[in-house]
Amino acid sequence: SERNNTRDDPQTIRRVTGVVTDADGIPYPGLSLNIGDVPVTTDDAGRYTVTLDPGDYSVRVNQEGL
Repeated sequence: SERNNTRDDPQTIRRVTGVVTDADGIPYPGLSLNIGDVPVTTDDAGRYTVTLDPGDYSVRVNQEGL
């Protein structure tokens, strides 16, 4: 049978989670990131979660000084 490769197919999407901290381990709350073309904002503990298709992505921080 032919497989339907849509974003709803659990075999073709991945959840990526992370925490953004400084060198001392202090989290950055409310930090704006882009993972590929997907905008992400960290929560109060510096955590983020994003769902992506499999592939290679670059991460860009959208705040001066970081």
